[in-house]
Amino acid sequence: MSLPEAKKPDFFNDIEFEFKILSIKKTNLQNQNDVITSITWQVIGKYNNIIEQHTCERQFLQMELENQETFIDYNSLTEDIVKSWIMDDELLDNIKSSVANKIDSQLEPQEEIKEFPWSVTANKDPIVDAIAAAT
Repeated sequence: MSLPEAKKPDFFNDIEFEFKILSIKKTNLQNQNDVITSITWQVIGKYNNIIEQHTCERQFLQMELENQETFIDYNSLTEDIVKSWIMDDELLDNIKSSVANKIDSQLEPQEEIKEFPWSVTANKDPIVDAIAAAT
C-alpha cells in the first residue's frame, strides 16, 4: 500500500538529515540466542540552527521472529541491515517530511491554543468565576 505524498516545505532539500538507531531489544527464542524483538530509531533534521526529530519503534511479530531462514547473527548485523528491516524509502521520505514540517512550524510560529470551544473552561460564566475568585 502506497502512502500519500507528504507536504514538504520549500527548503526541504536544504535540511541536513541524520538517521540514528537508538536501541535494540533482544531475547533468546527457541533455539536462537539474541533474537531482535524491537528497534527504536530517530530521524533528525537540522536547518538554520533549528533541530527537530521524529522517533519511531518497530516491534517484530512472533512469526517474523521465528523465521529461521532469514536469521542473522546479532554480531553480524550492520546499520544498513537493521535499517532495511524497519523502513523503506517511502516511509523514510514521509518521516523526513514530518521533521521538515516541524522545522517549518519553528520558522513560522503558530498560536498554541489550550482552551477549545468544547471545553468547560471556554464556556464558563464570568460572573460565576468572579464569585469563585472572591471566596
